[in-house]
Amino acid sequence: MPTFAPKLIVTDLDGTLLRRDKTISQYTVDIFAKCRARGIKIAFATARPVRSVAALAAKALIAPDALAYHNGVIIEIDGAITHRFGIPHEMAASIVGKSLSIFPSMRVFVETDDFLYVNYDDFPCDSWRINCASLTDLPCKIIDKICFVTPQYDEPISLDVIAGIKTLLSDDLRYLLVEGAQYMPVTSKQAGKDLACQHFATRYDIATADIVAFGDDYNDLEMLRACGVGVAMGNACEGVCEAVDLICDSNENDGVAKWLEENVLNN
Repeated sequence: MPTFAPKLIVTDLDGTLLRRDKTISQYTVDIFAKCRARGIKIAFATARPVRSVAALAAKALIAPDALAYHNGVIIEIDGAITHRFGIPHEMAASIVGKSLSIFPSMRVFVETDDFLYVNYDDFPCDSWRINCASLTDLPCKIIDKICFVTPQYDEPISLDVIAGIKTLLSDDLRYLLVEGAQYMPVTSKQAGKDLACQHFATRYDIATADIVAFGDDYNDLEMLRACGVGVAMGNACEGVCEAVDLICDSNENDGVAKWLEENVLNN
């Protein structure tokens, strides 16, 4: 590709910057340090909540300038939360209540203020801070995300469930669902990794054309298309690879760092 001098690097975490064991190699750390020495800013855009990213960033020794949590529901820039695009409490409680009346066996979890409320006992991430409560009595707070999960983790969410939940959603909400997924997250339509990149660009007074973005999954696709350069991982979903022009090595093989070294640092 032609010489490209990005002013901002935005990368997804799981399946992109992180290896399968959730670590980052020293080589990747060094490449990001060299990019930062050139004045290039660094941002993470992830589906993860705030609580699970801070420890990862510290362990990885890469301190991002900006972050987008919950796929862009919460935006943090230069250490301060600048935007939060949540779902009003009454709306969220109504959606959850009605969905469970239609699908009583549906598993649901709700994120708010970095706490997780669930209606089932075997939530798989025991290391996360979890506050179990009745979902019919959610705290009277803005809700960051509602996520509907199949009763059996190895079964995809059914078309009947998708259709039923869609009828409960207003025009100012969005859901992201991929073929064969076991869960259906619902957020504000103002949230999205692509929209987060626009907030980053505005704050740093740069154009989105000056951003290079990396991702592997369908929730990264809008971001990859919205930025000046979008790079899919070698391990990315087939549909993501087909939708973008550039593909780097896999997350296991330091794909992000290799691409940056070859196309940014060596140019």
